[in-house]
Amino acid sequence: MQLSKKLILYIFILVTIGSCIEPYFPGDLDYEPMLFIQAIVTDHPDIAPRVQLSNTYPLSTGEDEIIPYVNISGATVYIERDDGIRYYFSEQSWGKGIYYLPDPSFALVAGSSYMLFVETVDGQQFESGYEPYILPTEIEEIGYKYATDQTSELGETSEGYSFNVTTTGDGAESSYYRWEMDHTYRYKVSLHADFIWTGVRLVDTTNYHLVYCYMDDFVRGIYVGSTSGLT
Repeated sequence: MQLSKKLILYIFILVTIGSCIEPYFPGDLDYEPMLFIQAIVTDHPDIAPRVQLSNTYPLSTGEDEIIPYVNISGATVYIERDDGIRYYFSEQSWGKGIYYLPDPSFALVAGSSYMLFVETVDGQQFESGYEPYILPTEIEEIGYKYATDQTSELGETSEGYSFNVTTTGDGAESSYYRWEMDHTYRYKVSLHADFIWTGVRLVDTTNYHLVYCYMDDFVRGIYVGSTSGLT
């Protein structure tokens, strides 16, 4: 009987050890240095056309610990229309590798095609094919619902809102969409204050009249959609 108890305990330990999650080391992944070019050219009056250049780097090291594959600063960047007209971008002083189009008169022309050209300071050239400008599709309806979704394999959940967008295309060919979003939210002051700290001294005042505050923020990420495969 004593031997049987030891055997059961031994098997239980083996099963427990075998079910552990193996550690994951990002350094084990293959790494290939390359240049990423992200560009957005839109007819939205509040969004200036921009191009961002960035280098890849291994997950096991920091971005500042590697030699860049391409020098992303000081590049020549322009958009060329199919009739030969070019619009040149300028690099922003506060953002290395971020280029904006400073020409306020720039406007996309329906029926025209555009290509992107990038030449780095070390002479490497990159260019896209000509892409036609298609008038944007109107959004018919935006809906939302409050939901709780599982966000990890460990069963952790997150509460929030999910949104759906309804639109209709002409059905002639597949369409591809990208959205940029910002959100405005309201929050309630949790505590009352009889003084406000200005960074230098306390001011004898209250926040009783500031019960609710509002904040606007840009939603980070790339949100895309496609009608490919839909009928």
